[in-house]
Amino acid sequence: MGKVKKGLALVLANAQYQTQQILPSCNKDGVDMKAKLEQLDFDVLYYTDTTRATTLEAIATFINLADLYSVLLVYYAGHGVQIDGKNYIVPVDCIYKPIKDVFIASSLVDVSTITNYMSMHEEKTNILIMDACRNSPSFLRSFGSTGLAEMTAGNGMIIAFATSPNTSALGSESPDGNGCYTKRLLEHIDHPNMKVEDMFKLLLHHSGPLFRHSAKRRRQRTHRSAHSHFDAHPTHSHSL
Repeated sequence: MGKVKKGLALVLANAQYQTQQILPSCNKDGVDMKAKLEQLDFDVLYYTDTTRATTLEAIATFINLADLYSVLLVYYAGHGVQIDGKNYIVPVDCIYKPIKDVFIASSLVDVSTITNYMSMHEEKTNILIMDACRNSPSFLRSFGSTGLAEMTAGNGMIIAFATSPNTSALGSESPDGNGCYTKRLLEHIDHPNMKVEDMFKLLLHHSGPLFRHSAKRRRQRTHRSAHSHFDAHPTHSHSL
């Protein structure tokens, strides 16, 4: 195995849904996150408006490369849903089917396809950012759920949501603006000499009035570990 590199990021941004509400700001969110992470010396895999098949291919590519890196980050902007307590990415070609198991297997992507790998690699800094649930897809009425479910972060893992469990996040109605959470994230992600969990606390602290008319407050699930040091300078180890 070759020399371990610093950071690998997977950026998924879904805006142009075929049968669900279009999310105008998600494309810009993805573009801007890609640019910011590249500034922080990440190698970035960038995908926009992914189908279910392409989403799975993107995750597989990310995991196949992940062993070469000490810091892993996955950022997703788009529709996200919970069904029976499990969280799913909603691809742009999602088509509702009334039989739940068939619908999940054919139209959604389980977030655990990402977190399972991260959980098995505690030696890495693993970060999952879900700026999802901008607006609830119409089919959620059939399942009686809203937003994303609570997730537990394993050792070496940081999980950040754009909103509290079971609530919706705020996006921008303009394709030229960022979603509320990503806007603040872009402002704070490159703070130097800061632990990653402290950066997310700072993000929450500075959200201020912008988020007060959203459902409650943003809640980030964080887990402290020796590998979660956040530093914008690429020459430092375990840093962004």
